[in-house]
Amino acid sequence: MKATITLLLILFTSIATFGQVPDISGQTTTETRFYNNKYGKYTKEMALQKVNDYVARLKNGGFVFNKIEEKSAFHFTINWQQQYDQPDNKMVVIIEYIIGDNDLTLKLKTAVYFKSKADFVVLDRNSKIEAVGQLYNNQVSLFIDGLFDYIGIKNNKPATSTTTAGSNTNTTNPYSGMSTEAAAYLASYNINPNGLKKYLGNQHKSWEDKGYSAEKITQSYADMFKEVYTKDKKAAFELIIHMPDSWLEADKLKSVFSLLTKEQQLYIQDEANRR
Repeated sequence: MKATITLLLILFTSIATFGQVPDISGQTTTETRFYNNKYGKYTKEMALQKVNDYVARLKNGGFVFNKIEEKSAFHFTINWQQQYDQPDNKMVVIIEYIIGDNDLTLKLKTAVYFKSKADFVVLDRNSKIEAVGQLYNNQVSLFIDGLFDYIGIKNNKPATSTTTAGSNTNTTNPYSGMSTEAAAYLASYNINPNGLKKYLGNQHKSWEDKGYSAEKITQSYADMFKEVYTKDKKAAFELIIHMPDSWLEADKLKSVFSLLTKEQQLYIQDEANRR
């Protein structure tokens, strides 16, 4: 890490002018929104395709999924997992999807953070521990609000919005307006900042698997930085210093920095100096 910070400072001198879920119950949040109205015009099949597209985007962002129940093509449940720095250190979220003729229902059934197999926390929005409540809200924002945003019905008043095991407090979606990749990164940062190196390594590999050129990967990092920067500047800085080692070489860093604004470049320089 110190070597990366040092390289950042050197570069700025030169470019200044350029799992399985245990048998436990937790808080459940269910939300239904109409899509076949002024907020969106979809057939049932079109809505299913949008859901599948969003699922694919999360997979490309490093999330692992397993369809654990399928009542029909339009009603299924997915076990989502995000792996962190250790094999048993992960976030597990269970989401039920119900695609109707005129509406989509999403149900977050369980969200559990595993430090290890034996050490885990069942997330609850109303937890007395603020960080636990925020982690729960992050999952709702990513898996429920994020999908509705992607479909294009983010401004639709929900047909139903209920939370059991605690009252449902309205919260602002911290990922509103972000691309799936940027939102997934920010969620990873909020959940487990110590796992960013592995997370970005997986993201990088997914770009390579899609056949992205070096120039397009560079552009993708810059685009992610810019989106995250508008939400959380520190998270954006951490994105830069946790890029894969191959992109922390001087020429690759220069190529990313050259796509940033002067303000963003100066922020990285100042933050590197503070480290």
